[in-house]
Amino acid sequence: MVHWLLKEVIWSFYPPRYKQLCNQKVRSSLKFLSSILFVSFILASVLFLPKIVTIRSAIEHEIDKFSVFDIKADVSTSAPVVIPSNNPLFVVDASSDRNISKEFFVVTKDSVKYRLFGRHSVPLSGFKNIKESKRIVSGFLSVLAVLMLPSVFILLYIKFWIKYFLIVFFVSLVLFILFELTRWRLKFRQVFNIACHTVLVMVVLEVVSAPFGTRYLFPFLKFLGVNVYAVSLALFSVFTVAGFVFVNVKKKK
Repeated sequence: MVHWLLKEVIWSFYPPRYKQLCNQKVRSSLKFLSSILFVSFILASVLFLPKIVTIRSAIEHEIDKFSVFDIKADVSTSAPVVIPSNNPLFVVDASSDRNISKEFFVVTKDSVKYRLFGRHSVPLSGFKNIKESKRIVSGFLSVLAVLMLPSVFILLYIKFWIKYFLIVFFVSLVLFILFELTRWRLKFRQVFNIACHTVLVMVVLEVVSAPFGTRYLFPFLKFLGVNVYAVSLALFSVFTVAGFVFVNVKKKK
């Protein structure tokens, strides 16, 4: 798998290999797109680690902006609330001082207990005055943020995959129609295969550089909650056209 992916990445930047890339199965090209996007997400996650480490201090800094932030933290239940009903991950039980076992979160009358790298307990009284108890609140919220990261990763991966697939499809379709009017002709499948590999430059620029900011790529459109960037789209289009032309030149030879 690693050898195959490295080979495909190298070939994506080596035009003489576009002939082989354009004639492979569409399934293989989609596999490459999915794999390179996943690897880019992993790299971006590693680059995001410094921000994740400092998330608690960032939350405290934001809490300091409140002049007053008081909430009522009384909990009352007629019976334990368990979610889901089998093998619960979240339990609210104000009728007893329930201990946490296999659950991730347990809310009792006096405390919130959670399990992350050990068992922890936070008194509910700490949530009555958020500003005065910012250390407690920021610690709890940072735990929630960390627990949400896998879900955020999956959701963003799906959104970005749909975005890149649609961009590859529509750019391939436009180029296929345009070049059908000229002597430079390829099958739609071949154009699509080329685009699935040239989109690599777009994925790397947008995803891997995300921890440092992507304003330099000039966002001009929002789709599914993610930006489409002018610079990376232009580079992708140029690479795709170049690959298209190179394959035709090589074919004529």
